[in-house]
Amino acid sequence: KEGDTAEVLKVLSTEKKTLPPPRFTQGSLMQEMERKGLGTKSTRHETIQKLYDRRFAKGVKIEPTESGIAVVAALENHARLHDEYKITHAKMTAHLESEMDLIAQGERVLADVVEESQDMLDDIMTVLEKNKKEIGDDIRKALRAQHNLGECPKCKEGQLLEIRLKTGQSFVGCSRYPECRNTYPRPQGMLALASDQK
Repeated sequence: KEGDTAEVLKVLSTEKKTLPPPRFTQGSLMQEMERKGLGTKSTRHETIQKLYDRRFAKGVKIEPTESGIAVVAALENHARLHDEYKITHAKMTAHLESEMDLIAQGERVLADVVEESQDMLDDIMTVLEKNKKEIGDDIRKALRAQHNLGECPKCKEGQLLEIRLKTGQSFVGCSRYPECRNTYPRPQGMLALASDQK
């Protein structure tokens, strides 16, 4: 009863850490896309494959790449339409998919949905065009920071960066190019690690 005294027999203290949710696989991501009304059975796999092809995702357990993270962060910061429909959120795409389903069921008129969709896409393009410099700058900065390997030992002013060519090969070079032409080959398949030396 309230106010009674009780004898404490044992006190346990446990330390636990919150674990992140497990990463998606292609199969579990397709199920989640279906649950959220994104894409169709035939387009979901193609959408996921594009993320891999454009190097925005990697691995069997899907993990975002540096490029993928940089693009999403830049769009989150500079390409918001309004809180209801953000370019990086699934709600806008799900809304468009839902509207197409309503057309197929005869509950919406194609011309109306096309006009609304064009208005929404015009708004998106206006925002992207207005902020394209900031979006590009943010993506470049994020990728450059992730590939910064330390101070250039030759000029002492630039930073050594991992530079990837369109061929897929990469090398290490100074950020002050063309003033400083210091470069180092990087054996393919080897990781370049940042130096903590100043």
